[in-house]
Amino acid sequence: MYEKYGDYSEESFTDLYDYLPIYSQRDDINFYVEWANRLDKDVLELGCGTGRVSIPIIYTGVNVIGLDYSMPMLKKFKSKLEQEEWDIAERLSIIRGDMTNFRLNKKFGLIILPFRPFQHLISVEDQLKCLKSVRDHLTTDGYFIFDVFNPNPERLLSPAFGPVIDIPRFEMSDGKMLTRTSRVLKSHWKDKWNEYEFLYEIEDLNGIIKKIVQKTTMRYFHVEEIELLLDMAGLKILELYGDFDSSPYEPNSPEEIYVAGIK
Repeated sequence: MYEKYGDYSEESFTDLYDYLPIYSQRDDINFYVEWANRLDKDVLELGCGTGRVSIPIIYTGVNVIGLDYSMPMLKKFKSKLEQEEWDIAERLSIIRGDMTNFRLNKKFGLIILPFRPFQHLISVEDQLKCLKSVRDHLTTDGYFIFDVFNPNPERLLSPAFGPVIDIPRFEMSDGKMLTRTSRVLKSHWKDKWNEYEFLYEIEDLNGIIKKIVQKTTMRYFHVEEIELLLDMAGLKILELYGDFDSSPYEPNSPEEIYVAGIK
């Protein structure tokens, strides 16, 4: 059986999100937690999703506002928060909003955008709207930290790529087995964005397999482009890392992790 749905905001994907090792075991959490702990200032997380990063940050003792457009994601976030200690929950506010156009009447010493939501902004107009909204909410000595992946030329220039198994078969907590296959449906190489398809195969305890198809789009960025976009939005790069161990960015680094501030 196939259940087709659109993007990361759909309820079907939200139900799977916290199960997937590629998300739940991602090594960016400590990186963002360390920055929050070091600065000890109120944090705004854009694209907070189910609270994967926000909840660990709360335990550093700072206040966090999480903003996301997906109601299913925020609903899951709230249900997870109910299982945490009450005093932890009191330091968190969850807001439904668009990261390209938000007004919170508050400035933050740290704004974060973890795990590449910026790459879902395909148009330059939306990219700049997001960055300008960030600038409007950043203190003069504040930091804006976000990550995108370092482009893979093979995927960028190929008209189609895959399919490849990016999540090998594993057992979920309910005993079901899950495998995910991904592929690039179409590469818009001139504009540097791809159309992706993810196929989830979920086998229940009776051996019945349910297949779920998810589609999304992602924009590739090189450092020079990000630098220009930040400049146009009144921001500048303060530090640039190539991985979440804070190693310097190199051309073959897996990540582009930007620490930016107001110009």
